[in-house]
Amino acid sequence: MNSSFNNTINSTIATTAGGVVATISPGEQAMRTAFIVITVVYILVMIVAIPGNFLILWITLANKKMRTPTNLLVCNLALAGLLLACIRMPIKTYELIYPTQTLFFYPFSTSVCKMAQIVPASCITSISITLTTICIDRFISVIYPTKRHLRMTLVKVYIFLPASWLLSFLFWTPYGVFVDILHLNGGFKRCVPTWPQNPQLDINITDSHNQSVYYLQFSKMIIWLLFIIFVFLLPAIIMTTLYAIIVRKLWQTGPGDKHTVPPVGTRPTTGGRRDTLTKENHGLKAKRRVVKIFITCLVLFIVTNLPYYLIFVLVDFQLIVIRDFYLIYTVINVLIILNYTCIAYNAIIYGYFNKTFKNNAPKWIRRIARRCNSSRVEPSSYSLNPGSVAPQTRADEVST
Repeated sequence: MNSSFNNTINSTIATTAGGVVATISPGEQAMRTAFIVITVVYILVMIVAIPGNFLILWITLANKKMRTPTNLLVCNLALAGLLLACIRMPIKTYELIYPTQTLFFYPFSTSVCKMAQIVPASCITSISITLTTICIDRFISVIYPTKRHLRMTLVKVYIFLPASWLLSFLFWTPYGVFVDILHLNGGFKRCVPTWPQNPQLDINITDSHNQSVYYLQFSKMIIWLLFIIFVFLLPAIIMTTLYAIIVRKLWQTGPGDKHTVPPVGTRPTTGGRRDTLTKENHGLKAKRRVVKIFITCLVLFIVTNLPYYLIFVLVDFQLIVIRDFYLIYTVINVLIILNYTCIAYNAIIYGYFNKTFKNNAPKWIRRIARRCNSSRVEPSSYSLNPGSVAPQTRADEVST
C-alpha cells in the first residue's frame, strides 16, 4: 500500500503542480465519479439527519412528560447524530469534492485534522454505548418487570449521559495523539495517523534473507482491536442475545398467560376477566411493537457496521493487498458513508415510526404527516390523550 501511495504521488505531480491540470488517469477518473455519487449520499443523509435529530431533541426537551429515561437515551443518539452531521460530514463532503487537494495538499489545520478524526469516532462510540444501554433496559423491563431498582431512572440517565461522552472521548484521545499532518517531499501534506514503532512489541515477519515482508505496529493493532471489540463486537453480541430472549418471552406469552407481563401503571378494574385480558393484550402489543423497532435498529447496526470493520481492518492491516490506491480510497469512503448512515436511520426509526414522538411533534409537522398518511388509520391503543378509553401505559414503556 505504501508503494502504491508513492506511485500515486508521483503520478499526480503533473496534474496538481502549478495549478495545471493534465490528463487524469482512468483510476482517478473512476474515483472522482464514485465520489460524486458518495457526495450526493452524504448530502441526503445530512438532509434527513440534521432536521430529524434536531426535532427529536426539540420534542423531548420542550415537553416535560416526554423526558423519560428511554427518551433521553434516544436524545443522546440524536445529539451524536447532530454532531456527526454538522461537524464531520461537511468536511468529508469537501474532501470528496476536492479529492486531490485533500489527499496530497491537506487544506486544514492540525486541530481540524485531529478533530475530524476524534469527533466522529467518539460519536459512533457513544451511539454504540447508548444502543446497548437501551437494550439492557428493555431486557430488564420485559424479563424482570418487578425489579424496578435495576431499571433506568432519570437520575441514572443524567449520570450516564455525560459519563458515556467522557468515556468515548477518552477512548479516542490516544488516537488523536497519533493523528497529525504528515509533510512529504514536494510540499505534499496528508492528515494521517503516524503510528510509533516499537521493535519489541511490533509484529515483524521476515523472509529467509531477513527482509521484512510484513510489519504491523503494536499501537495500531491495539487501538483497532479495542475499537472493534468494545464499539461493535461486544455491543452486537449483547444486543443480539438480549433481544433474542425478549422476543422469545413476548411471542411465547399470550393474553391471560400467568407469565404475561402486565402494562406498567394499569389499575384493577371491575370489568372482570375480559377487561384484564384486554389490558394485558394491549400491553403485550405495545411492548412487541417497541421491541420490533429496536430489533430493526440492531439489524441496521450490524449491516452498516460489519462491512466497515471487517474490510477496513483487512485493508489497514494489509491482510488483503490492493495495488490500486484509488480503488482502496474509494472502497474506504463507501464503507465510511455506510457506517455514517446510522445517524439518518436512527432519526427515521425513533422519530417517524414512533407514535409518541409523532403525537408530541409541533402542529405543522403533524399536519404534514396527516396529509402524507391521509388514508392511514391510526390505532387508538397508543393514544396519549388522558381521556382515551384505551388503556394507558407509561410514556417510557411505549416510546423508544
